[in-house]
Formats: sequence, C-alpha cells, structure tokens
Amino acid sequence: MTQAIEKSEQFFRSLGVGTRFSDYNIPHEAIEIVTARVAKRGMKYGEHGDLGEKEVREILALRGE
Repeated sequence: MTQAIEKSEQFFRSLGVGTRFSDYNIPHEAIEIVTARVAKRGMKYGEHGDLGEKEVREILALRGE
C-alpha cells in the first residue's frame, strides 16, 4: 500500500500538482478545523462509509507533514 501511495504522489508531482499542505500554504491547524466539521456533521466517507473523524484526522495528518 505504501508503494502505491508513493507512486501516486510521484505521478501528481510530475504534473506539477502539490501533495502536501505546505505546497498550498495551508496551516497545520486546518486538520483540526476539518475534523471538527466532520465530527459535528457526523459525516462518514469511503466506499463503505466507514471513514469518520478519526480516520480523516489520520489521513490529513499524513499530508500535513
């Protein structure tokens, strides 16, 4: 799975598309803002609707590095 993510990131970067928050000057605090909205709305994401606040926070944290 890690290799697929790395290859995807390489592909997007080859097109000149940023893959990290810092590429777009998005502050790290945005993670908490987004996850608070997900929690407040009780939203679930993913093909099976099984990605909630915790998972969204983890995914965004990876891009906030």
